[in-house]
Amino acid sequence: MRMMARNRLPITLFLLWGLVLLIGLSSETVTAGDHPSTRSPVLFDSEIVRLFVEGDTLEVEGIYLLLCSAQQTNMVTLFYPYPGRNHLGEAHTVLLQARPPGGEWRPLSFEEVDHQRTMPTGEIDGGARWWVPLDMGDSLEVRTVYRQALTADCATYIVTTTSAWGQPLKNVRFEIHLPQGLDPTSFSFPFRLVTPPSGTYYLFETSNFMPEVDIDVCWEDRNSPKVPDTSP
Repeated sequence: MRMMARNRLPITLFLLWGLVLLIGLSSETVTAGDHPSTRSPVLFDSEIVRLFVEGDTLEVEGIYLLLCSAQQTNMVTLFYPYPGRNHLGEAHTVLLQARPPGGEWRPLSFEEVDHQRTMPTGEIDGGARWWVPLDMGDSLEVRTVYRQALTADCATYIVTTTSAWGQPLKNVRFEIHLPQGLDPTSFSFPFRLVTPPSGTYYLFETSNFMPEVDIDVCWEDRNSPKVPDTSP
């Protein structure tokens, strides 16, 4: 039986798109140079992320596998920031759930944090603060859905914060779903077209993931009139 100290203060972690950047335990601070598996109650193991472009909105669904060691606390507070980019507008979370793998989803509490800050990986435009229990077992799946306004024909999902762990993610899967009539013009990773009966999407998956660039996708509307090239 796992014994958990319930009288300790919650641990606060700063979560960047499924990845811990900074961990604080009471007055102790663990920076990115420390090995998270020996100092943190949570280790981010893998992630599945789906990006859906719907009109002028980007909807992102992320499922994150956490390996838990709740010896210090039974609760962690996670900060999940939204990216601030020229082609992205206001964002807000619409769903947050957790479960032991294979179990039933249960809702988690969160609150929006409205502020801007600059991180080494780029500008952040607010985010959501999560309260995640560590009493569901040795591993935990956390699922979130957020929506963000699009102001151009491009979308971004930040993954370069993987380097904050000092070790790669074990397995990752990214899907990009574009509505009919939109054709991708560029990807920052080698996405491939997948055509299952449920609908077409673009897929990139790999293991030991330590990216140097973020996930970016741009597209064009095949039905929009083409502007002729008048350059000499």
